[in-house]
Amino acid sequence: MSIEYTFKSSCYPIGERRICELDSLSSLFTSPAYTQILNALAGEGVYTADVLSLWYKQSKWDKWRKVEEEPLVSSGGNAGKIFVKVQLKPCVGQVQERLNKRIDELKEENRSLRQQFDGLSTNLKHIQRQIDEFKLSAPRLDFTPSYLQANANTTLTGDSFEKDLDVAYLYAIPLVRKGARWRRNEPIRDPIDIHKEISALEKVFVGSRKELQVTTNSGNVANLRHILSQRPKILHISCHGSYECDSGEVKPYLYLEDAKQPGMMEKFDEETIRRIFSVERDPEEEVRPRVVFISACHSQRFGEIIKETGVPNVIAVNQYTQVADESAIGFATSFYYFLLKGKSVKDAFDCAKSEERYSNMSINLCCCAHRHETDCLWSAKKDENIYEAHAMHVSSCDCKFGGNLHKSNCRWLKELPSDLFEVTLKASSNLKRVCCCSSQIPHEEEEKFILMSQNMEVASERIFDETSAGEANVIKGFVEELVPLSLIHI
Repeated sequence: MSIEYTFKSSCYPIGERRICELDSLSSLFTSPAYTQILNALAGEGVYTADVLSLWYKQSKWDKWRKVEEEPLVSSGGNAGKIFVKVQLKPCVGQVQERLNKRIDELKEENRSLRQQFDGLSTNLKHIQRQIDEFKLSAPRLDFTPSYLQANANTTLTGDSFEKDLDVAYLYAIPLVRKGARWRRNEPIRDPIDIHKEISALEKVFVGSRKELQVTTNSGNVANLRHILSQRPKILHISCHGSYECDSGEVKPYLYLEDAKQPGMMEKFDEETIRRIFSVERDPEEEVRPRVVFISACHSQRFGEIIKETGVPNVIAVNQYTQVADESAIGFATSFYYFLLKGKSVKDAFDCAKSEERYSNMSINLCCCAHRHETDCLWSAKKDENIYEAHAMHVSSCDCKFGGNLHKSNCRWLKELPSDLFEVTLKASSNLKRVCCCSSQIPHEEEEKFILMSQNMEVASERIFDETSAGEANVIKGFVEELVPLSLIHI
């Protein structure tokens, strides 16, 4: 009776096979086998202290099984011989090699962190130099791309503008997020393409050939209060938005900038927004702003709060969904274009949706891009394996309608698991919607924007109907061009 075994370690020749004789092989199946096999290996000269684990099988076609203290389990193979795989502890040379590899990885991580720090330090030095030069305090810090400075023909005088302000554009591109307690600050890896958005909006304002007063500033609490005190016709806020769990409760937040720490992100919750917009107004004066546009993911709840404070019209993004930068820029550009052409707020909003419906056919944000209900089965599967779950709703059909729309006879749609996805018929069409939570959650980019008006009268208002012809002036900030974010390794 014998055992044929193979070493699996670089301490011994890999693949070396030996035959180890046992007095009674049948005893392995009736009494504890681990000690018997170790004794047999020791008789062959194997240093048993190096043995990490033992594996066995009775034939070449069986699966390997781990040898425990219990007797072996027979698979009905050759009763005269078993195969044993001996897994040995790594030798000192292997351990040293792994340690050296890990040290090299840590050195590379340290080098990358130093590059990130140097990039952030360069930006902060630019900001500090501007603060010293213009003798402004941090809460009044404003950011404006340098390419807008050449078009600035109107200046600030004290705390107010020379003419009535038409459009105020506040944007937030914080560099870092404050770490919790003892944790380090975290770099923000997905900044909004603010330069592209400002450039697109500037073309619309200048191309309207109307006498407009426009300002662009950094989005922080100080600038927001200051802009509201100037009573602009339109306030546009461009930033990130998301949900976070706070004390066991999931809440929406807008991510703007900290007025006291330039470059640091500050979270604005519902109460903060309500407090800022709840200002005393003269009942005889026209309510300003007439339109607030919050270009941020999941911002619907903030829009509802701003509407409750008395703002006539608010545009925001559905509370369940994210929105692509390209779509947000395109929709805002179209909305202001039609508004400046003399259309009402409602008509300009509808026209912007129609424009985006055809321009964003290639953008397809799937179920990964919206917030999920607590009982969503697909979301639970995503938590187990996000790649496998995502692949389930990546369509392989030729239904090119964008979002989650498919033909009623779509073959791919029929193969979807009915317990994970809900399929319903879209109103006034032969198309079907598919979603893991609810078919009412919009997937088409243009449907993610929501207009909330106090009544139909204010929604039918033409904001710029009486604006005279002229040139659009951009009231600017003061900072030079900062180091591009692409140079900061975050």
